Amino acid sequence: MQKMFNAMKRGFLAVAAVTVIFSSFQGPAPASAAPRWSNPNMTKEAREVLKYLYNQSGKGILSGQHNYVDAPNDWSNKAAEITGEYPAVWGNDFAWGEVSSMRQSVVDAAIDAWNHGSLVTLSWHAEKPDAPDNAGWWDVQSWYTDEEMLEVVTPGTEKYKQWEKKADEIAGYLGQLQAAGVPVIWRPYHENNAGFFWWGGRPELVKRLWANLYDRFTKVHHLNNLIWNYNTASYNEWSLPVDDFYPGDRYVDMVSVDIYDAFKQSYYEDTLRIANGKPIAIGECGTLPDIELIQTAQPLYTYFLGWGNMLTGSNSYEHINDVYDHPYTTNKDEVKRSVFK
Repeated sequence: MQKMFNAMKRGFLAVAAVTVIFSSFQGPAPASAAPRWSNPNMTKEAREVLKYLYNQSGKGILSGQHNYVDAPNDWSNKAAEITGEYPAVWGNDFAWGEVSSMRQSVVDAAIDAWNHGSLVTLSWHAEKPDAPDNAGWWDVQSWYTDEEMLEVVTPGTEKYKQWEKKADEIAGYLGQLQAAGVPVIWRPYHENNAGFFWWGGRPELVKRLWANLYDRFTKVHHLNNLIWNYNTASYNEWSLPVDDFYPGDRYVDMVSVDIYDAFKQSYYEDTLRIANGKPIAIGECGTLPDIELIQTAQPLYTYFLGWGNMLTGSNSYEHINDVYDHPYTTNKDEVKRSVFK
């Protein structure tokens, strides 16, 4: 599963050497001193996490690690084995139909991670709404025409009803987390400013899709434990300008960017600009960031999330240790002392 997921997700990207360009940054203001949340009914636990991210901005970066649906803790455990420190952020994914039987184990692991002092982030590599229940990776990456995508976001159509059904299934798992008191940094429909997945590449349709999911989860399912993390692909030759896809502040609590090449200053500035004072993060990365670069030139990233087995596939043990040991990096034990008072 790990090698398959990684190869499929990133097979279309060339491996780029990470180059570092230090520059003074004159751009958008840092995260606001007064936290804002999109959902007025957000749970106390979710508000506390979001307030912590606001406060963290400019003071340090949280370590984070993604895990795979079939092995919900393996790569966080690997990071701890290498460094002696557990990541501050535990990540996983609800994935697609053919592995849906493993979703409950993700929920159980998320509860355990939170109870042991990690922040929790979840994404969803959703299959197309009209895909079968046993949908595979192809149904995540295959394309809809503009007309088909319009059906997905238009209430009353057959594709919209199919979308509702699949979204409602995920809402059930998130509801379990709410009942357990677990806040979730929720990152659906990620990298939507690119054509990597069926939901991406068309600004107005992306905005409607995001708003539909937000409204269904908050107004129908009353999921108030979600911190809505709007995520983009880094703007380069494989993607489109990030500003065109942003759904609006009323639907977003924070913004993140996925980076699989250099940690360019332009990616940081793009993310800060659309966040407009909300917290920002590195939603996915293969090579872990140079923390000296982060501290010096990109200090407002609140966390990074290393992607699965790229932890060891794209990083030397020396670099992993350098990242986790850096004074600017915050690991799980420090989060426990700050958030779990």
